[in-house]
Amino acid sequence: MSIESILQQEREEREKPAIMVTDIHRKYFPDPKTGEEKSEDFVTWAKIGVSIPTSQTEKISRLAPNPEKNRDAAIEWQVIGPVYEKWLEGQKIVHDGTPLETWAGCDAHLREALRRFNVHTVEELIAMPDHSRRKLSVPGGADNLLRLAKAFMESKNGSEGLQAALAERDEVIESLKGELEDFREKFELLQAKMEKPKRGRPRKEETTEAEVTT
Repeated sequence: MSIESILQQEREEREKPAIMVTDIHRKYFPDPKTGEEKSEDFVTWAKIGVSIPTSQTEKISRLAPNPEKNRDAAIEWQVIGPVYEKWLEGQKIVHDGTPLETWAGCDAHLREALRRFNVHTVEELIAMPDHSRRKLSVPGGADNLLRLAKAFMESKNGSEGLQAALAERDEVIESLKGELEDFREKFELLQAKMEKPKRGRPRKEETTEAEVTT
């Protein structure tokens, strides 16, 4: 991945609103005009990293883009949209990112404290506002916690990149093995054709000088 792509991803992550989806559900109700049953999807979301977490529930139709009404998506849709698409496919709501449980530097007490701020992943911890993160009582201080979290993610991403490179190398090796085997089979066929005796009349043996004199 190029440096420009990495910087672009970082810019997009910074521009995303610091929120998380906690619930998506569908309500059914009769249409007041026709009496037919209609449905409406709702999403409940909360801000990440605030000292007094609050959540709100809104209609999906109010947040999603609506080309017919020439209306752009709400800024929260950057986070809600992908989660809603997965929900429509029947998947459970999960927190995108690296679970806190996978980081050895985050023990059970710290995870419980972070959940009070609606923080469930290492990425959400890094995205926490400084004033909220500094309310955490952690050894070494909140700034050191941020440094350790970033170092963990850099190490994790580097390890994943190495694994991807090794997997790609193994694929290339297997492909070369297959090509080499095909070449060997073709070479053996060609060699067999060259060694096969030609059909036809046998060559007449040269007469010796003794036979001529007789």
